[in-house]
Amino acid sequence: MRFLIYRKSVFAAVLLCLVCGCSGAAKRAIVLNEPAGVQIDTEKAAIRDVIVSKQYTGAVMAAPVPLYFRVGGYRLKDIYAFPGQSVKKGDVLAELDMTGLRKDIQDAQDDVDSLEKSYEHANAQADLDIQIAQARLDETRLNPDAAAADLNAQQVQVQILTLQLKQAKDTQEAELQWRQSLVDDKKAQLDQAVLTSPVDGVVTYMGDIMPGDIAPAFTDILHVTEGGPDALTLEAAMTPNDVPGPNSAATALIGGKEYDIQYIKPTTQELLSGEAANTAKFSFSDPTGLQAGEFALVTVVRQVAEGALTVPVNALYDDVANGSYVYVMEDGNKVMRQVKKGVANDSYVQITDGLSEGDEVFVHQ
Repeated sequence: MRFLIYRKSVFAAVLLCLVCGCSGAAKRAIVLNEPAGVQIDTEKAAIRDVIVSKQYTGAVMAAPVPLYFRVGGYRLKDIYAFPGQSVKKGDVLAELDMTGLRKDIQDAQDDVDSLEKSYEHANAQADLDIQIAQARLDETRLNPDAAAADLNAQQVQVQILTLQLKQAKDTQEAELQWRQSLVDDKKAQLDQAVLTSPVDGVVTYMGDIMPGDIAPAFTDILHVTEGGPDALTLEAAMTPNDVPGPNSAATALIGGKEYDIQYIKPTTQELLSGEAANTAKFSFSDPTGLQAGEFALVTVVRQVAEGALTVPVNALYDDVANGSYVYVMEDGNKVMRQVKKGVANDSYVQITDGLSEGDEVFVHQ
C-alpha cells in the first residue's frame, strides 16, 4: 500500500512539473540541446595549410631492360647468358638460327641478278630491232620512187618499237626494285637475329624458351638490369584508384631522405597480366644515393589548401537538419553557428564561411 501511495505521489509530482513547469526540467532541456560529447575544451580558428594525403609502402627496384627479337618464326640457336650473370654492353646474349633465311636471301638475290641479265638481253635485242627499222626508214627516204604510204608505215614502226622499249624498261625497273626490296627486307631480318646487351649490368630474367624452340617476335627473352642509379624505380603497393592524378604530387621517404617521384603509367602487357592491379611504379627525379632493395614510404598529396582558415575536425558537426556547424563562445555562452567547409584531413578542416580567425570553438572528444 505504501509503495502504491509513493508511486502515485511521484507521478503527481512529475505531472505537475510537466503542466506547470519547473526550473530543474528547464535546465536539463538546455543541456540536451547540445550534441552528446561536447566538452568545455576550446580552440581558436587559425590559419594553416590543410594537406590531404595518403601513405603507402614500397621499395626501390632496379628497372630491367627487356630484350626480344623483332622477327618471328625462326628457331632459337642458343642463349649465351643466364640469370645472375654479369654482362658488358655489346655482349651477344642470344641468337636465332638464320641458316634457312640466309639460303632464301641468296636464292632471291640470284633470281634478281638472273632477271636483270635477261632484261638486259631483251633490251639489247629491242635496241637492235629499232636500229634495223630506222635503217630501213632512212633507206626509204633516199629512194625517190618510194611510196608515201610505205614511208609513213616505216616511221610508225620505228615509233612503236621505241615506245615499246621504253614501256618495257619502266616495267622491268619496277619489277627489279620490288624483288630487290624483298631481298633487302630479308637481309634486315638478319640484323635482328642477335640480341646484345644494351648496358653493363646483370641478367635478371630468362624466358621459358630453349634452343631449337620457335622464338616469337616481341616476346621477352632476357632482361638485363643496369647497375647504375639511372635504372632505379620505385614500386608501391597501391591499386589503380590510389595512383596520383594529374593534380597530385608524390614523394618517397627513403633512408630518412625525401625524394620526388613521378608515376609511370603501366604498359599494355602489365595491364593484361594484372601486374598493375596492386602495384604502381614511379621514377625518381634524382636517384643519387639510392640502391635496389631499400624500403620506401610513399606519400601521395591529393589536395592542398594553403593559408586556410581551419578548426579541428572534432569541432565540426554535420547532420541533415542543420548541415555543417560548430559551437562557438559568444558572450560567455555556447552558440551553434552554421559554417561552410572545404578541404579536410584527419586533423583539421577548412572553413570557407561562417567563422573568422581567432573565433573560439568548442571541441568534442
